[in-house]
This record gives sequence, structure tokens and C-alpha cells, in this order.
Amino acid sequence: MKGPWKILISLFSLIFVVIFAIQNTANVTVNLFLTKITVPTVMVILITLIIGVIIGLLVSFASVSRARRNTKKVEQELSDLKRKQTTNVQAKESKLVN
Repeated sequence: MKGPWKILISLFSLIFVVIFAIQNTANVTVNLFLTKITVPTVMVILITLIIGVIIGLLVSFASVSRARRNTKKVEQELSDLKRKQTTNVQAKESKLVN
């Protein structure tokens, strides 16, 4: 149920930004370092949105990859513990049989 809500909210946000951008078509002057650029407000809004999405994806990717590494580490530790436990049980069983 989490997926459909995420898609709906993303779609609503995208529609909102597009409508907002279309309604703001006046030219603005953007100071970029030592240059001044005159561009439509729509371009400024959309470029800013794209940059924000890219930054969000990069941060999200870093977080997800860190979580995956931690999960693999924990799974390896669990596997090692299971192997040790199996070895201990087998050793105890062999002592009981002898």
C-alpha cells in the first residue's frame, strides 16, 4: 500500500510544479558567479527542481547503499553464528554418542 501513495504524491507534486512553472513565464535575471543570464522563470524553476531531485537521489542512494552493506554484514555474522552453533551441537552429540 505504500507504493501507490508514493506514486500519487509524486504525480501530484509534479503536476503542481508544472502548473506553477507555466503560470510564471516572465523573464528574470539570474546572477551566476560573474555573469548575468536572463531566462524565463519556468526554466529557473524546472532547473532548480531537477537539481533538487538529483541531490535527493544521491543522498538516498548513499543511505540505501549503507543500509545494504550493514545488512550484508549482519547476515554474514548470523551465518557465522549458525555455523558455530551447528558445530557445537554436533560436537555435543558426538560426545553423547561416545
